[in-house]
Amino acid sequence: MRRTNDFITALALSGDIMNTLGGGMSEPRVAFESSDVGQMLRIEVPGVDVSKLNIEINYNRLTVFQGASQSPEVTIPVPRIIFDKPIPYFIDVDKISAMAEGKVLFISLPYNERANGYHRKIGIKT
Repeated sequence: MRRTNDFITALALSGDIMNTLGGGMSEPRVAFESSDVGQMLRIEVPGVDVSKLNIEINYNRLTVFQGASQSPEVTIPVPRIIFDKPIPYFIDVDKISAMAEGKVLFISLPYNERANGYHRKIGIKT
């Protein structure tokens, strides 16, 4: 019987990392809004100060994440990915910006010159 209790305890502890047994996680709300000049990414994470989120562009991917740790005793950071998607070719990567307004994070994704299409005639060499 003792062995079964140890197994159940170990299983419960392994399931306690960042899930509902350990206090739960809030589900982020992500929405896109398009306009003539670009797209706006709107992110809300209940219970989280959005101004403390991290935003990175790496290998043409936009990633929004929150640094977290498993418990106060453990100092190993466990990032929580909120948003991670490839950046489309028609977005001007150099002009992406972010602004926190209340409990909402807005990320501006302005269009580049390729947003209206690209046309070029290619000659054939003989």
